[in-house]
Amino acid sequence: SFAETALGISEAAASLRGKIVVVKYGGNAMTSPELALGFCQDVAALQNLGIRVVVVHGGGPQISSMLDKVGVECTWEGGMRVSSEEVVDVAEMVLCGSVNKKISAGITSAGGHAI
Repeated sequence: SFAETALGISEAAASLRGKIVVVKYGGNAMTSPELALGFCQDVAALQNLGIRVVVVHGGGPQISSMLDKVGVECTWEGGMRVSSEEVVDVAEMVLCGSVNKKISAGITSAGGHAI
């Protein structure tokens, strides 16, 4: 029933109230506006329950897209990007410039707090 579900959620949230929870938000999940909105709403809801959420995010698809746009090539070994100094510069620009800001704005507009 709804009451049992709500009670279970309330008990779980109470056990985490005031604690830090680290959440990984992968770059592929960011490619869907619906998933992005849901993620930001979930973070805001957890914060409103008193849980201190730290978001650790990816951004691989966004980095790859920007590398293509600016014509910087990268190589892959064992499924991992091998980053030259030029690739690191682009990755920093993408992660700090657009990805961080988009996540922060989404969490804030969902009623949460983000820095």
